[in-house]
Parts: sequence; structure tokens; C-alpha cells
Amino acid sequence: DMGASQSTPVCLLKVQLAELNSFSYSVLTQQPGLTKRKAYVNIHVISKTGAGFFRAFQIHEAVLFVTSAVVLLGLPRRFMRFFALNCLGQLSRIYTGVVAPNFNVQCSCAKAVMQLVSQS
Repeated sequence: DMGASQSTPVCLLKVQLAELNSFSYSVLTQQPGLTKRKAYVNIHVISKTGAGFFRAFQIHEAVLFVTSAVVLLGLPRRFMRFFALNCLGQLSRIYTGVVAPNFNVQCSCAKAVMQLVSQS
């Protein structure tokens, strides 16, 4: 952990010696008994494209993740069903009768038998 955050980002840089003998000499003036030389030290910088990632908590991304998860889990449908079947008073009784009608096995069997008897 490098301690990266939104207020203090961290950048890692790798430095490597490209050439051991990266210097040269040139003669400026040459007189009898005196030679002036200039030394050139060459620095080679090689830049390569790097890759990485940065993690920081963002409230916008967290809210987006939670809302997407809620929609994918189908909670709005369950909430609307609960609201329609329980929170609307008399209208909820009507909706409950349509969505989940009462089914009486004894009455349904008797009705089926009576229809068979009446048609034969």
C-alpha cells in the first residue's frame, strides 16, 4: 500500500542507466603546453508507456452500483406488489381477489360433479 488517495496520488518512476559510457570530450583550443577540453555528459531518457490503476472511494459510483443491484434483483416489483396488495385499503382487497383468488377444493369438486351430472 503506497498511501494513494484522491488528495495525495502516488506515481512510481523507474530509473535505469541506459549506457555506461555516455560521455564525450571535445577540444576547444590547443596551444603549446595548454589544451582546453570540454566534457559532454549525455543523459539518455527512455520513456515507455506504463499501465496501472488507481482506487479511491467515490460516492457516485457506490450509489450507481447499489441502484443497479436493486433493479436487477427485482425489488421495485416486489415493493409495488406489497404496496398494491396491502396499503390501498378497499382497493387492496379487490387487487388481492384478482391476484390470489380464494380456492375452495370441496366447492370446486362439487361444481365439477354437478356439471358432469347435468350434461349426461
